[in-house]
Amino acid sequence: MSVWARPLRVVLAALMVAAGLTAAPQGASAADPPPSPNVHVFYYSWYGNPATYGQYRHWQQGGHTPPADVGANLYPKLGAYDSGDYAGAVAQHMQWIRQSGAGVLVYSWWGQNSYEDNLATGVLAAAAAQGLKVAWHLEPYAGRTAASTVADINYLNTRYGASPAYYRDAAHGNRPAFYVFESLLISDWSAIAPLKSSNIILAQTTDTSKVAGFGGMYTYDGIAGSTAPGWANASAFCKANGLVWAPSVAPGYLDDRAVPGNTTPTVGRANGATYDLQWNNALNPATGGLPDWVSITSFNEWHEGSSIEPAHATPPAGFGYQTFDGAYGLTGAAAETAYLTRTRYWATEFANRSGPGDVVPPTVPGNLTVTGKTSTSVSLSWTASTDNVAVVGYTVYQELGAVDNVVASPTGTSVTLNGLTPATAYSYYVRARDAAGAISGPSNTVTATTDPASPTVNLALNRPAVASSGNGGFPPGNAVDGNAGSYWESANNAFPQTLTVDLGGAQPVSRVALKLPPGWGARTQQIAVHGSTDGVTWQPLSAASGRLFDPATANTVTIPATATVRYVRLTITSNTGWPAGQISEFEVYGGGTVDTQPPSAPGNLTVTAKTQTTVSLSWTASTDNVGVTGYRVLRNGTQVGTASGTSYTVSGLAPGSAHTFTVTAQDGAGLVSGPSNAVTVTTDPAGNVNLAAGRPTAESGHVQSYGSGNITDGNRDTYWESPNNAWPQWAQVDLGSSTALSRLVLKLPAPASWATRSQTLSVLGSDDGITWRTLVPSGTYTFNPATGNTVTLTFAVTPTRHVRVVVTGNTGWPAGQLSELEAYAS
Repeated sequence: MSVWARPLRVVLAALMVAAGLTAAPQGASAADPPPSPNVHVFYYSWYGNPATYGQYRHWQQGGHTPPADVGANLYPKLGAYDSGDYAGAVAQHMQWIRQSGAGVLVYSWWGQNSYEDNLATGVLAAAAAQGLKVAWHLEPYAGRTAASTVADINYLNTRYGASPAYYRDAAHGNRPAFYVFESLLISDWSAIAPLKSSNIILAQTTDTSKVAGFGGMYTYDGIAGSTAPGWANASAFCKANGLVWAPSVAPGYLDDRAVPGNTTPTVGRANGATYDLQWNNALNPATGGLPDWVSITSFNEWHEGSSIEPAHATPPAGFGYQTFDGAYGLTGAAAETAYLTRTRYWATEFANRSGPGDVVPPTVPGNLTVTGKTSTSVSLSWTASTDNVAVVGYTVYQELGAVDNVVASPTGTSVTLNGLTPATAYSYYVRARDAAGAISGPSNTVTATTDPASPTVNLALNRPAVASSGNGGFPPGNAVDGNAGSYWESANNAFPQTLTVDLGGAQPVSRVALKLPPGWGARTQQIAVHGSTDGVTWQPLSAASGRLFDPATANTVTIPATATVRYVRLTITSNTGWPAGQISEFEVYGGGTVDTQPPSAPGNLTVTAKTQTTVSLSWTASTDNVGVTGYRVLRNGTQVGTASGTSYTVSGLAPGSAHTFTVTAQDGAGLVSGPSNAVTVTTDPAGNVNLAAGRPTAESGHVQSYGSGNITDGNRDTYWESPNNAWPQWAQVDLGSSTALSRLVLKLPAPASWATRSQTLSVLGSDDGITWRTLVPSGTYTFNPATGNTVTLTFAVTPTRHVRVVVTGNTGWPAGQLSELEAYAS
């Protein structure tokens, strides 16, 4: 964690690590398990650039000249980004951290009202959007003492504790976590003892004589992780005394460009071998056994070359940058995310070795319903889930595609989601969770379109806001919080200054209202207003002019500004009352007529075809005073799909099952028609049909072009082959819904080309892709040309949606191999 001078580190001899690692598993997707609350990654918000902060910050360490020339031996995939770019770099960071499987980012914090402190609210919001949590890395700022650390912890709990992203460890009394970097710089920590019962405070040491009053220990050192000095003793001490042990692992250490002329040893990445070695040390009984948490040094400490954040495969030429090329056998762009993928592998391995605990998930929440909406909010409710122990809460997701956003974590069965964009469609589903972290399957999905904007709706309320600078505790978020008593103030004596709000999408804008606190004296600020649809190209909405804020008119200024824009920016060049830009409320208003007329009901709903697992429907079009935007298809009263036209095929149904369908229409205002006529249909009965044919697949990994999609394509000459020498490996198929199965047929390519081999394998089943049960226990099965290179597995009739074949050995090739995975009801 370099600052502007090189910190002290334990100097260890670099360890040469043998190459020849296994290929990394595939990346994260919506089907992956939730990120692990026991894998923590150190995160740095100290970067700045001219586009957001007004100048470069930290990238120039070591005398470099960004953006092409930065103080790091690797170049970020995102370039010289700004830590205040919440919608850009920070949002991408949170997606990457979720992809890595780490559930907690440990935020580098440099004291109250520091640069990093003023960015924390935006980072917490971005973390919450990805279902991540935030703990705190208390850095050694000037004047830090044990007493000031107590004040800091109380401040952080008070200021940020209400955030849904604020980390509290369910396994240790729901206490928040604070890592104290360079704790050995202070000899007397007795002042923190009263905080121990309600907080987890970790000392950076393995010296067990230096942790009185602390609640745990961590190491941070990215060099020491290769030899784990003192780890076994520290782990044993923590277990014996009820403390948290959180050893730190790193992919490497290199700071030549950030600290020219340094003499500290470096640790090469060895194409990923260093990272694997340190993870093995963290989990190895010989070096302490399973810890409570594993802390990763780091996500983005670029100056020390310890980051797992993607590094650019083609960095600016002429500066001697390294890349991740070769990591885990990957090259080029594929290598950029290699360490994210490998982190997910180790997070999963950590969870598997830790044991299952309570693995029974809650039941799926039922009957998710939209109970109300406005132009900026949607209200939802659902029926409660049940659990073998207890349901502790629910997680509400906005459905986006590959990675869905977590938007709320209520404890009850209803929620109102605010801050939405007017006249915009949003889709949501809900999962239940228990105290052990087991997650239910998803509820039905509902789609709601927010009402159009009206002249009385403040489009900027609680939207993301950024400024060219901030002064003390007066961040830009104060200007959009709905409280005229709080305000944003820029740096003093440094005009011009800008304040920008992101409305979330292009909106018709008609006016801007600006306020200062009601009790302030009169002043005039020279202000221009600009708008943009992309945040890059700006158009003038109102020319620079002296705007008088007068207590006689409630210190409010109204500025006409007509355009359709996403971003609205104020540029302030003077202020007669104070040498800085000052705004307490930045309000933006739109206009338009509210549509209150729903579409007509769709007519003549008809079944046009059916199979064992599908039903095809058609209907006549609805009409609307403005325009129909789509249709909702409901099965037994629950929405199962949407259609833009007048036909739809419902898939994933059980053979021989009865269903009643209706269809409703929706317009651009989100108004929904009455239902169509109902049709009831029974799917064809089960027969000797391969239920896996053409269905989606997933895998632990593959080599070359031998992906898992080959196992359901109906062509036995194409096949899946896993990475070599890396057991276990798996491939799976999603049947679309829970379907009764009793027989699987596994095939290899035609007997003429493939010789006899035996594979040791088991079969698992799952209803949600998260919780798995055994359908066929592990056994050795022979694929023999004399019997068609085919193996048939039978088991008791079991309803299941996801079928996974797990391979742990193969006498014919050091990898899992399948050309076809066929699933049958009988």
